Amino acid sequence: AGYDYIGNIDEVSIWDEVVLDADAIAQLYNSGEPIDLKTNSGNYDSASDLTNWWRMGDGDTYPTIEDNKGSLDGTLTNMTEDDIVEDIPGGDD
Repeated sequence: AGYDYIGNIDEVSIWDEVVLDADAIAQLYNSGEPIDLKTNSGNYDSASDLTNWWRMGDGDTYPTIEDNKGSLDGTLTNMTEDDIVEDIPGGDD
């Protein structure tokens, strides 16, 4: 069974057996300026536990949504190339 999701998804990440604390989460949000989740930075020190990271449009080529850490690329279905939006927080887009 599946579930329909109506809405937008951006920046999906999965870590292996780690719970991010409030300081790490604040670092990830970084006042709207994204950080590279594959590299430890400030209060974020879980880069080695990151297993998958989908930017969801930022740098992707239709119909593939690239897994920027692992090897689980996704494929857009029931969408068009125009549905990919490059909207890096804090960027000029």
